[in-house]
Amino acid sequence: MKMGTAQKQNIAIQHRYWNTHGTTQRTIISFEEWLEVGFQHQEEQGVTITKIELSQDVMYYLEKDGKKKAKLESEFLADYKTFYLGQKPQDTPFEAGVLA
Repeated sequence: MKMGTAQKQNIAIQHRYWNTHGTTQRTIISFEEWLEVGFQHQEEQGVTITKIELSQDVMYYLEKDGKKKAKLESEFLADYKTFYLGQKPQDTPFEAGVLA
């Protein structure tokens, strides 16, 4: 079976991408490191971060220019899995409609 022109072009494009971007895998950092790096970046941008220990979870208050936002560590973990690791988040009972 002969390879068509379009297939050859696709292979050439893929090889060009590998040559310019490299084929090495990135090292995956842990959730704690990811969170710390994110907080350092936010603090450089002028965000004040306050950590509050709760009985079940940890809450972070982020404040910048008078605007406040509260976020649980479990929400950061979901962001880590979704945006950094590329995993599809699991539906919580509330999102699945069980508690609705």
